[in-house]
Order: sequence, then structure tokens, then C-alpha cells
Amino acid sequence: MVRYCPFFLKKIQMLKIQMSKPTYNSKRFLLPESHRSMSCYHAKVMDDGIMKLTIHDCKRSVQLKNDLNNPDELKEAIEKLNNFANGILDLLQFIEQEYELKSQKPVESHRLKVISYYH
Repeated sequence: MVRYCPFFLKKIQMLKIQMSKPTYNSKRFLLPESHRSMSCYHAKVMDDGIMKLTIHDCKRSVQLKNDLNNPDELKEAIEKLNNFANGILDLLQFIEQEYELKSQKPVESHRLKVISYYH
């Protein structure tokens, strides 16, 4: 009969749990038709529960990162993403209302209000 050390059994169980978690991976250029811009974002949730949202623009990058296995960090991640999304939508609304687009082509607005279920 094979006997395993309790420490290794616990590690194996944790690895099985971690490996079974859903993942998410989305990468997009912010101006896909532009030959001048390499601006993009990369949103990812890895199988270990780490969430990363990275925004790249020219030579700079900003990254939000949270461990979704930790209940406090999960709430923080949701709050960060909701606040960021709402801030982007508020800026978009301001620009659309206050600045006139000089081209003939109408700009399609994709309005979406993000709300948080965690307060």
C-alpha cells in the first residue's frame, strides 16, 4: 500500500482545485485599424485565480492585479473594475456632449452603465 505524506496530499488537493478554476483571456487593440497606434488591453484570469488587467499605450503600461481566491481582494477587484468602467463611460459621455466631431462619419456610441453588486 502506498502512503503519502499529509503535506503532499494537501498540496495535490489544492493543485486540483486550482487547476479546475475557469480562466479568462481577452486581448484587443484599442484602435485596430490604425497604423500609428499600438494601444491595447489584456484582461486575464489565470487558473490560479490571479486577475490582471493591463492597458498599454505607447511606452507606458498600467496593470490592475488581484487574487480572486482572497474574498477581500475579490471585492476590491470588482470595485476597481466597476469604478474604472464607470469612469471611462463618464469620460466618453463628456467628450460626446462637449466636443464636436469634425468628420462626416457618425460615431456609434456603445453605452453601458456598470453597477456594483458589492457595496
